[in-house]
Amino acid sequence: MVGLRRGRGFRRRSIRGALPSPRPGRSRGAPVANVHGGGSRAASGASPSSGGTVAVADLGGGSAQIAFAVDAAAAKAAPEGYVRSMSGDGGVHYYAHSFNGYGIMAARAKILSSAGAASRESSGAASEASAAAEERGHPCVPSGFRGGCEGKCYGLPPDASYVAVARAEGADFEACAAAARAAIDGGEEGVGGGVGVGGVACAASPCSFAGAWTTERRSRMVGMSYLRERASEAKVRGFPASGPAAAVTITPGDLRAAGREVCRTAAKDLARAYPEAEEAHAPYLCLDVAYAYSLLTRGFGMGEEEEITLVDKIEREGVGGAVEAAWALGDAVATMEAEAGTDAGVVKRPGGREIR
Repeated sequence: MVGLRRGRGFRRRSIRGALPSPRPGRSRGAPVANVHGGGSRAASGASPSSGGTVAVADLGGGSAQIAFAVDAAAAKAAPEGYVRSMSGDGGVHYYAHSFNGYGIMAARAKILSSAGAASRESSGAASEASAAAEERGHPCVPSGFRGGCEGKCYGLPPDASYVAVARAEGADFEACAAAARAAIDGGEEGVGGGVGVGGVACAASPCSFAGAWTTERRSRMVGMSYLRERASEAKVRGFPASGPAAAVTITPGDLRAAGREVCRTAAKDLARAYPEAEEAHAPYLCLDVAYAYSLLTRGFGMGEEEEITLVDKIEREGVGGAVEAAWALGDAVATMEAEAGTDAGVVKRPGGREIR
């Protein structure tokens, strides 16, 4: 969930990501992370309506967020709760949505409950079918691994647990990504199918996932939190970075290539092959990379070769030093609204529930 807080934000005109030069032939746009985002498939190049802003995707443990600038027509067509406006900068409209339950930790249970191992109640009462699926193993689990989480799992209800059991042949990235896509879109093909995860009806067309409305994104992508952390741990092309504040630009295709190598690695070899990954999370690195890839492509509509700049820390112009980008999406939105004279303290989700 995006944390929207008053009084502790960055100054709007001082938030600048240390973004690298674009690859030859690529348009970069202004390196200012002041209006955020993502959503449906991006158009090529920057749109005048986006004002040179960037789209920001933030993948946390329990939820994923995305936000980006939209034009007045999209703002007018949006269902209540999806697009907000600020009077500054000549009038800026931006789409922002939090997908609660689709953070990287919460997604593990969803993915492991498909195409193999079962997610179940902590009572341990599993059906014979679930037990059989568990024994078959899961394509996201590295060879030789058997584990899971038994109660009080981060991102899940207190009484929920999951198991992770390897197949005899070990993990496979493509099969794992298919399980991740099934978790994201409930088995429907493509973004905009009208049904979200688990058959949740969309608020309105066009549909993203988990029942959320979306609209066209025209600005380039910036990613933070677990998107960068897992890319670094998996040795995606461009990593290791030159420092924690250094931005690294990759594509979903780069994630896919690195993920294939991760998934081929047996559990006993993960610590040696991927020393940056924490011991407790290393057995899930294949799954996590497949999910990050699928979230960007299936969930947020990125193209295989579309660039996304990953940031861990943000340089503060005129202040010196860098601060971690954790919770930066909600914090920056709150700050911009406060400076624009709007109420950043209360946000209403679709359906009217307030987040404070």
